[in-house]
Amino acid sequence: MVSVEHRSSWGHRRVARTVIAIDDDALVLEALADELTDAGLALMGTGCCAADAVALAAEHRPDVAIVDLTMPGGGATAVRGIRAVSTPTVVLVLTALDSPAARAALHDAGAHRYLVKGIDDVVGAVLRTVQPGAFA
Repeated sequence: MVSVEHRSSWGHRRVARTVIAIDDDALVLEALADELTDAGLALMGTGCCAADAVALAAEHRPDVAIVDLTMPGGGATAVRGIRAVSTPTVVLVLTALDSPAARAALHDAGAHRYLVKGIDDVVGAVLRTVQPGAFA
């Protein structure tokens, strides 16, 4: 299993191994799940809406949550909910929309990274999740 050591915002060492993935596009979700498991990460669950994201985060307390911006319930709602139920979880937002306004809103909601579908390396971003305070 792949593991990446990083420090939490409190300076404690953590190892990124567990992930949840949320996207309302079944094909994207399937491809993402395959990439994550092929990389040796433990995919704890998948879902298609903000409510699924929050429920999975509460149940599994994953190291990383990958959420779609434009899924039912909204990505910002999912980010806030995940941060409320699993504070240490690093939240990566995956979207086809490359918008400075969306980036700012998601940062304010508590997201750690903003990834553009088809451009950014999602698995690489999960593996490089070393500083939860660093928003990109």
